[in-house]
Amino acid sequence: MSPSVNAIDSCDGECFVIRGTVYRGPAVVFPHSVVALPHQLELSGDAEAVLSCVQGDFRMVPIGVGGGFERFSRILSSRLQRSGVRHEVMSMAAACDMYNVLLHESEHVCAVLLLPL
Repeated sequence: MSPSVNAIDSCDGECFVIRGTVYRGPAVVFPHSVVALPHQLELSGDAEAVLSCVQGDFRMVPIGVGGGFERFSRILSSRLQRSGVRHEVMSMAAACDMYNVLLHESEHVCAVLLLPL
């Protein structure tokens, strides 16, 4: 795996770290970028913000759910399923681990991390 790709170094329920940079709040992680998501996702229920990022033929999209995002994760999961995107909702740590495994196998991967602020 290239050292320039975004492997997740660590993750807890409040933030995740990639190459020394700490990220807080909801985001979509790709091999070469991190896209911050609107902070009011849980309140707005706006799955479009995530769906617009998760386009393509991903093998599987891990969705890490932090506190406060349980209802939104169900909305998002339903929308992804209707769009034909293979995904799995799991804990934040499991999603980060799954992303890293998939990243090691291929650079065509992303993870949705729904971290609270």
